[in-house]
Parts: sequence; structure tokens; C-alpha cells
Amino acid sequence: MKKIILPVAAAAVLATGAYLGFKPSAEPAPSASSSRPAAGAPLVAVILPDSLSTNAQIGKRAFDATCAACHGVNAQGSKAPARRSSM
Repeated sequence: MKKIILPVAAAAVLATGAYLGFKPSAEPAPSASSSRPAAGAPLVAVILPDSLSTNAQIGKRAFDATCAACHGVNAQGSKAPARRSSM
């Protein structure tokens, strides 16, 4: 009987630790509608360095030509269409 007490106690300690480590927080998650920026406002603040490397300059030209029309200047995301799936 005494041989089983230690494994049972260890299992109880592990189960309690797992419960405390993975339990959801008491605070509800913020709703998506309350954290949305105003229409046309940037979704994030993007700060570019003062100078870009040669590869970064090429990437910026490609982004400006292809992506900036929808994703906004500096990829701020002000005009992109809504995602179709939640990731």
C-alpha cells in the first residue's frame, strides 16, 4: 500500500500543475469590434530605418508596385480586404 502513495501523490501534483498552467484566464478576451481602428486608419505603426540595404530597396520597390495599393504605405494595412478565414 505504501508503494502506491508516492506515484499517486506525484500524479496529483502534476495534474494540479497542468491545470494551473493551462487554465483559461478569468478575463474575457477583447472583442474584435472594440479593438478595430477607425475606417482608413493604419492597423499598425510601421517604422522604417533611415537607410535601406540594396535588397531592402528592391523589396520596397516591388511592394510599392504590387502591394501598396491594398495594404497601404509601409504595409500599415489601412485598405486591405478582410480575411476570409480566422487563423
